[in-house]
Amino acid sequence: MPTCYVVPNCKSRGSIDSDFHFFTFPINDGIRLEKWMLAINRQGFIPKKSSRICNIHFLKADFVNSPGGIYKLKLKSNTVPSVFPGRPVASTSISSESPVYQSDVFNYNANKKATFIIVK
Repeated sequence: MPTCYVVPNCKSRGSIDSDFHFFTFPINDGIRLEKWMLAINRQGFIPKKSSRICNIHFLKADFVNSPGGIYKLKLKSNTVPSVFPGRPVASTSISSESPVYQSDVFNYNANKKATFIIVK
């Protein structure tokens, strides 16, 4: 059963009936791998072939449609993980006394019923 242990505080676990999809690190693409490592921001982590990150850390626009109607998520070739619920988001366009958190911007619903954008 795959897990998303790579991203701090992510508890995603995969199983046959799970809505989670897991993706390997682009180990053979040094530039893209560096971008993934910067995005994850986990000091001392060295990805292995078995290291995985789940679909909730990507935007809907980061995926390509599967041919033939088969439901299989596939990442676009230049995709970098960008969704980290609970992590403060740097923003210059919104000023408030409390920081905006990505959990406020993106809400993953396992039933895929809704995605919310909440501005405080």
